[in-house]
Amino acid sequence: IIMEKAPPPNNNLNAPEKEPVLDQAPAALVGFAPQWIGGQIPDNNNGWLEEDPEEEPEEEDDDMVNDEEDDAKIADADADDVLIPLIIQFGSNFHFGESSAMRDLLAGNSKVYAPSPMCCDLKSVHRGVKRLSKQMHDRYMTEKKMAKKLKQDELCMNGQEFDITALDSAVRENRSENSKMMRLITGLSRKFTELKNQNCMAEELSCWKAWVKGRIPNNL
Repeated sequence: IIMEKAPPPNNNLNAPEKEPVLDQAPAALVGFAPQWIGGQIPDNNNGWLEEDPEEEPEEEDDDMVNDEEDDAKIADADADDVLIPLIIQFGSNFHFGESSAMRDLLAGNSKVYAPSPMCCDLKSVHRGVKRLSKQMHDRYMTEKKMAKKLKQDELCMNGQEFDITALDSAVRENRSENSKMMRLITGLSRKFTELKNQNCMAEELSCWKAWVKGRIPNNL
């Protein structure tokens, strides 16, 4: 009897000859399934397929849910034409449009006074900060100039104290010199008066001598 060579198991030519052929499917393993379930797949030598793990449903982020709820509330408020109060309350978490860039500017401020229903744009805040910075700079320069002026005045006053002392001593010296000059002038004036009187007396004597000479005869 000629024994024909049995066909390879599962019609797989690459399978080893001594590999036993299972009559029934083995017990199912977690994460794997036999390859003959659902049909044969070519180029599969191990007879097992790895199943894709079941994907767990992703939980929605609470922040995203809160953002959607806040957006819905804002949309409802706009739809109902609700007026926004002039004093806007801000907490630690708020949404201004689609950006939270105002959070840093409004940090530490629980109230923002707006002249219009919604006047909190970055341009107006930038202009206000720029104006306040200019006012502070001008005030600083004014105080600096005043301090410099006061320092100069103080130095001048200190210098004037020394100048006043020197001026007082100079005035005293000039007064003494003036007194000497006045005494000298008084003496000269007295001498001039004496000389004038003597001159008048000499003129009178000369006139009297001429008159007397005219009265005396020549033969005497």
